[in-house]
Amino acid sequence: MLPALSIILIVSICETGSAKRSSSGGNRWGIPNDGLWCKDAKPKGAEKRKSDSDEQPFASTIYNVPRQGVTPNFRAAVTLNGTGLIGPQGDMKVTYNNSRPQKNVDRNGEPCAGKVGAVAGSAGICLTPFFTVAADPRYYSIGDVICIPEIENGSKKLEVPLTRGEKKTHSGCFIVADKGSAIKGENRFDFFTGTAPEKGNPLTDFADKKSCNQKFQVYRAGSEEATKRMNAIDKLWDMEEGSLAKRYQNAGSSRRVARRR
Repeated sequence: MLPALSIILIVSICETGSAKRSSSGGNRWGIPNDGLWCKDAKPKGAEKRKSDSDEQPFASTIYNVPRQGVTPNFRAAVTLNGTGLIGPQGDMKVTYNNSRPQKNVDRNGEPCAGKVGAVAGSAGICLTPFFTVAADPRYYSIGDVICIPEIENGSKKLEVPLTRGEKKTHSGCFIVADKGSAIKGENRFDFFTGTAPEKGNPLTDFADKKSCNQKFQVYRAGSEEATKRMNAIDKLWDMEEGSLAKRYQNAGSSRRVARRR
């Protein structure tokens, strides 16, 4: 998975990269890896909440994709984040465990680079910057949708740069599309922001490393509610309605997000 900052969302850390663990057993943001970030979070092995609609607090970080020739200390950034892009269009990539350039394509061989500056996550699906997240596979499947009520209902506004740098108001929902070794627990997420650096990144200020004062809800993959929210993301990215739902169809219905390492 990629770099990790704190945000208020529920997601599995991206396979694209993952937060690097410190000697204390946490990651570089000082968040422990046992899922016990929030005082209201349930400990490992505890009974699942009664309903996905229950609002629960969460701790979060953000990660991105470093670019060769643009990101300082590129190789170190790849080791931290999991994947890095090579070439002006980002049509090639290297990973934390393979320095040999590979085509930056999804599981069907379609390119992930281009206007979104993305890479494929753990399920081989191209990640959507600012709208996909990494989560613990013990609790979430690829295609589950995590929403932050405060953003979704307009109580808080989050402006994110999309195509051609145009800023649009975030829908408040993220698609589980990745995993990461440091993303553990039902209340721990890592949000993908494409090639956007941490400085000036709109999700950086919105992240929540420790206070857990924001909450999330879950809509399971394939449900009508999850599809409706994917369609809203399609609209923001100027994609045909149903594009994301089709992309994630059957991607995680029979399995949880595979662990990276």
